[in-house]
Amino acid sequence: MLKYVNKNSKLDLEYVDVAGFQMDASTALTEAKRLNYISENTKLSDWQDFIKSPTKYKGFFTILLKAMFMGQHNLHELNVDWQVETTKKYQLPERRVVMMWLPHNTEVKSLHAIGRIAKQVLGIAWEIVPLTSKTTSNKKVEKQIQQLLEETDKPILILSAIMASRSFSVGKIYENYLCYDGGSQSTTDQRIARALTTDNENDSKTGLIFSLSFDPNRDDKFDTYILETAKNVCNRKGGSIVDNVRLVHNAMDFFSCSNDGVVKIKPDDFVDNAIKRRSIGRVFATKTPINEIPWEVKLLLAAGNRNYLRSEIKDKIDTKISKTELKKIVNSLTKPKKDDLDKKVKEMICSLIEHSHLILGAGITLGANNIIDCFNKFESDKDSKEIIQSITSQFKLPYSIIKMCFEKDWISANTIELQNFKRFK
Repeated sequence: MLKYVNKNSKLDLEYVDVAGFQMDASTALTEAKRLNYISENTKLSDWQDFIKSPTKYKGFFTILLKAMFMGQHNLHELNVDWQVETTKKYQLPERRVVMMWLPHNTEVKSLHAIGRIAKQVLGIAWEIVPLTSKTTSNKKVEKQIQQLLEETDKPILILSAIMASRSFSVGKIYENYLCYDGGSQSTTDQRIARALTTDNENDSKTGLIFSLSFDPNRDDKFDTYILETAKNVCNRKGGSIVDNVRLVHNAMDFFSCSNDGVVKIKPDDFVDNAIKRRSIGRVFATKTPINEIPWEVKLLLAAGNRNYLRSEIKDKIDTKISKTELKKIVNSLTKPKKDDLDKKVKEMICSLIEHSHLILGAGITLGANNIIDCFNKFESDKDSKEIIQSITSQFKLPYSIIKMCFEKDWISANTIELQNFKRFK
């Protein structure tokens, strides 16, 4: 059957590059307060606050749009044209087709209010298109945007919260603005992908992804994107997670936007910042093979930071817990619902990852080469009893359960290497 199919080998070579930009939206808020567009006492700490009452924060959003798309108010760090120009590598298309993503829980009325503000700010020079159930549907939206592209030569700003996040392919979209905090990785991937459709008129298209946050030090959308990709490379091809993070990072350009133009983020700086933002623990904890963990062990992990558990294990410093002892402890715990239990297990796994330097540091001092070897060194050391008791006390969790997390690969050695990459240099 396949002999009747002609393969277009050119399609194998068609792909869209990606460049990421981190922008600090709080500078627009500071300027809005300075100009008395909004009250000096106004508290606006994240995008969730904004979508609750866009009209209340109209002054902030006005300044933001004017700075980003019109280069006004002397906020060079928000001037998209200037930031892209200073990369000395990328450029904006002559006609701009832009997507701006708000938090997924943005109400229809709020999205339309945001659209009205954008229309007032950008005026008749732009087409403003809010995508909601009142204006379109997932089935119709792609065709509607394509039709608009044919009907007008104006730049287009598309606003959305959920609509068109999947199965929406418009090659003329080059710019993607992520105006939300947190969110699942799959959601961010889908939104980024909307700028990665090939443009039939440009073989060298690059999707320009701008992540806007009120605190760039907490903005982890790119962290998750890179870490997930690096983990997938490890799974497929093996190798060090640190090396694969560098590989993935070097395959794309990531910039921090400043008053003097973009500053390229180096791979090792990225890892440093990801650790500070606690991204590594959070990203890899969400990938814990939760179904492989026995119910009774889940209960212990979920209760890892509970005071009453400490009294149960205070004197239990053996390297293993018998089934009878384990059952006794488990029976004393309140059994939460499955979803709540899994959430708490992942939180404890995240804590173990983030504080793994306590185990690794002690193990390396004793000559350990990796996280698993640490436990061997602890148990063979002359001060074994004190070391094990100290670890148990630190995590408020039986030593044997902590050890099990690493031995069973619920927390991989790769994850610990990345979290403590400077120790492995």
